[in-house]
Amino acid sequence: MLLKNVESTLQIALKLFKNFKIYYLQCQSSKHQIFAQLEKNQKKLSKIFTMEELTPRLQRGLQRALQRQKVQNENLAMTTDTVERIRQT
Repeated sequence: MLLKNVESTLQIALKLFKNFKIYYLQCQSSKHQIFAQLEKNQKKLSKIFTMEELTPRLQRGLQRALQRQKVQNENLAMTTDTVERIRQT
C-alpha cells in the first residue's frame, strides 16, 4: 500500500514537472508567467508533502527535487533572456 502511494505521488510530481516544462516552452515571453506557474505547481506538490503515508525521508527528497527544479528553471529563464537580447542586437 505504501509503495503504491509513493509511486502515485512520484508520478503526480513528474507529471507536474512535465506540464511546467511544456508551459515554459510555449510561453517563453514572460519570466513572471513562468515563475507564477512554478509557484502554482509547488503549491500542488505541497499538498502531497502533507500526506502521512510519505516518510520524512521521501518528503525531504521531493523538496530537494523541487528546489533543484526551481534553480534549473531560473537558469533557463536567464539563458532565454540573454539569447533574446543577443537576437535583438
